[in-house]
Amino acid sequence: YIESEIAAGADFRRNGSAAKAATTVIQTIIGQEWNRPTLEDGFRIYREHTPDYGDLSPIYRGHLEGIYRNFSNWCREQNIRYMDEVSQGVALRYAKMIWEQRCAEATHDSYIKTLSKIFSTVDVIINLPNRNPFHEKLIKRRRTGLISAGTHQPFEPYMLNAVMKEAAQAGQDWFDFFLVGLHTGMRAKDAALFQWSWIKGNFIEFMPYKTRRYRIVARVPINEALRQMLIRRSATRTDSPFVNPVIAAYRQSSDWITKNSQNIIDKALGKETTKVFVDEHRKRKSCILSFHSFRTTLMSLLAERQIPYRDAMEIFGWRSMEMVQVYEKMLERARGERDKRNQDAFNGLFELHNASAGITAIAQLHPTKEALEKLLPHYSNVAIGKIYGISDVAVKKWLDKFDLKREKQILSPDLSDEEIQRIRAELQAA
Repeated sequence: YIESEIAAGADFRRNGSAAKAATTVIQTIIGQEWNRPTLEDGFRIYREHTPDYGDLSPIYRGHLEGIYRNFSNWCREQNIRYMDEVSQGVALRYAKMIWEQRCAEATHDSYIKTLSKIFSTVDVIINLPNRNPFHEKLIKRRRTGLISAGTHQPFEPYMLNAVMKEAAQAGQDWFDFFLVGLHTGMRAKDAALFQWSWIKGNFIEFMPYKTRRYRIVARVPINEALRQMLIRRSATRTDSPFVNPVIAAYRQSSDWITKNSQNIIDKALGKETTKVFVDEHRKRKSCILSFHSFRTTLMSLLAERQIPYRDAMEIFGWRSMEMVQVYEKMLERARGERDKRNQDAFNGLFELHNASAGITAIAQLHPTKEALEKLLPHYSNVAIGKIYGISDVAVKKWLDKFDLKREKQILSPDLSDEEIQRIRAELQAA
């Protein structure tokens, strides 16, 4: 044990790692190599012990693996090989490094949350000495609000018209693709891969591709404009399961649909409108008007009509409470706009305003402690009541309120109207 302690002390002085020093002690005592999980082992442990990992889409699994691979490569450059060597200091340095690479807030948080999830799972299995160094209490998350300046914005009415006209210039397939987005609020992938089997009577029922693993079903009503398009396309329907086979074929083979959709919107509205400089950190412009803006527009219009958020959840197929909170913010904004319209309407009721214009009411006299102290020695409660236009019982309550007591009984004669007006004028002047 003494030999191991000496060796551990020398190792700690060389690299300053408590985990390595402890490992040296253990290896010396037990006389064999201690099986420590390497960084490469970490993702394997996470993958094997995450129940729903197989349910994730291949693209999302690749995204998680890429984030962890980047972190492992960075650690290797820092001469860090094992999971137990990743301390909070290491985690802070890595978070600082990716933030200084001018990434977006959402990208930064995605990296940190993924690493936090992996380390938390591994810690449960093998009890890491530093636990989860990427925990949200240790590493600050950058995204602070639900809606940032770079979030997709809704189209204005004139924008909708301009975009649909430009889509029509691109051809019938493109116009119908945009028509589906306009009247359903589907994301671009769902709208491109819209299938006949999704139509259930007067509704479209489908599982959005983005949240398909959660088995959430969106249920969108079919309005008359969309119905007419479906009738027209059903007349020339082929064996394809897709409503718009041309667009579906493009979407399945590449991301050209997304790029060309944005080109149509940019051409209709101008890049100075669709892209704005909103990110000082990234030093770049963000796209705020895209195909996804059809979805945001529908959300906004439903909020203006005070559609309950539970109904909106069914229409859009939401799962996260974050989207519910976003919609509630839209409801609040819609209520504020409605209140402003109501306020403007009331301000415009000139008939009511003219009925009271130029009329000044007589100032009402209320008892005060100073005034009652002056009146008590000379007037009874009945007389004081006449001066203030209240009953003698009310006068008694005012006296009790100010803790005033009569020294002797006063029997004052009835006051004339002229005397009452004179006393009131003196009290008001005081």
